[in-house]
Amino acid sequence: MDRLTQQGNSRIFGMQMVGIQMIGIQMTQSDDFESKAREVQMMFSIVHKLGFQAMHQHLLAHGGGISPLQFGMLRMLSMERLTLSELSRKFQLDPSTLVPSVDSLEQRKLIVRVKDPNDRRRQPLELTEEGDNLMQVVPLQAENDPLKEGLRHMGDEKTEQLLSLMRKLISFMPDGETTLCDIQDRLVAHKRAKTV
Repeated sequence: MDRLTQQGNSRIFGMQMVGIQMIGIQMTQSDDFESKAREVQMMFSIVHKLGFQAMHQHLLAHGGGISPLQFGMLRMLSMERLTLSELSRKFQLDPSTLVPSVDSLEQRKLIVRVKDPNDRRRQPLELTEEGDNLMQVVPLQAENDPLKEGLRHMGDEKTEQLLSLMRKLISFMPDGETTLCDIQDRLVAHKRAKTV
């Protein structure tokens, strides 16, 4: 059957989906992977958007008017001094994308550029006392984070399967192993920060 138009049971990512109308055409393997890649991109986009919205609301309530990107930058800088280019690599964004956020955080006296005693050209960013105080009072995650709730509903086993598949996917992408190492470092630093 090359076109499925009836409502009924179907499978998406190995999960039984009931009552969802699926419309498809017979595809070549290349078209099939393109379609799957598009679906994964859409799903990641939705998860990101919902998480971003929850974090934005969380920061409005607790964060003194900083954006989710700025919060992430402050969180990274609370773990170590980083230059703008190092920070951009960790966020996988062009440095020019971060400049307005860095400038805003500097103007609000939450971060400062410092001189590296070993390299005059290097100017790492670090939290000021005000920035550190803000990080101490703003909870790391939104109370109503939709991703956290979704994972809770999935349960431990399916969550671990999802994480394993995502790690595998990232490992096949450009700089995937480096990205996975950066993620692991951030997770370790996050756990350390929670125990302090």
